[in-house]
Amino acid sequence: MISESLIALIKALLMMVIIGLILYSTYLYVVSRRGLRVTGEKLKVYACGEDYPAEKASVSHLNLYWGAVKKVFKSAYLYIRDKMHTGILSDWYFYMTILVISLIIILGITFFIR
Repeated sequence: MISESLIALIKALLMMVIIGLILYSTYLYVVSRRGLRVTGEKLKVYACGEDYPAEKASVSHLNLYWGAVKKVFKSAYLYIRDKMHTGILSDWYFYMTILVISLIIILGITFFIR
């Protein structure tokens, strides 16, 4: 007979697969609707009015990461930057204390639910 934990594991895996398929199909739908038209001129590297060799053009991996974060989570980033980033050390300490306490509570709840 199948144990309850195995059934719960199968349900969790099935939910992850369903959510993954929904996200992937949404991605495919958005990409197919976009209709990108790339011409030869768009593929050239252009820097400050001059032609720039593609071998010299590079972007830091950190800039690529933060560019994606700022673009995808723009409203959250602007809120954190404008409201929470005051430069006062006691504010940062308060936010980090709230974060750690929240994490401890969440971990404690998940531990005792089992």
